[in-house]
Amino acid sequence: KAVEGSPEAYYKDIWLFSYFANGINMKDICKLRYKNIKGNSIEFRRAKTERSNKNTKPITIVLTDDLNRIINEYGTKPVVKENHIFTFLKPKMNKEEEMAAIKQATKQTNKYIRRVAEKLEIKATISSYTARHSFATILKNAGVARSLIGESMGHASLNPTESYLGSFE
Repeated sequence: KAVEGSPEAYYKDIWLFSYFANGINMKDICKLRYKNIKGNSIEFRRAKTERSNKNTKPITIVLTDDLNRIINEYGTKPVVKENHIFTFLKPKMNKEEEMAAIKQATKQTNKYIRRVAEKLEIKATISSYTARHSFATILKNAGVARSLIGESMGHASLNPTESYLGSFE
């Protein structure tokens, strides 16, 4: 178990945020702003696809108690619509600085979630990407339609979802 206030606890919660938020990837977590919160949900477009396909539908994530707890505990203060929810990205960063910060956030999440997994005696290699895989796998095992899984993860077509679900159990 991660000690409260430790880096392990913080990055475990960032990993859980990813899992609870439809398997959102680290780049999208870093780019989330308070203006993406609309009532009881978060709405955003994946950074990976927003430039390549202008017709992408936004991803909507229901704000659960777990997600609200993580945002309330670790979210940037003050809560201002233009502020990033988490502090990985700072105002006025250029693209290179943003990319470096996202890479560092991913690296730190992977480092600390692996420590948590080790303490829990989990033998599998855990990473930020495992949250995304876990989200999809649980939906698949629950019998959710592949089209809905893909839509909830922001896939523009069924092809990425099919290849994704075929690659793991």
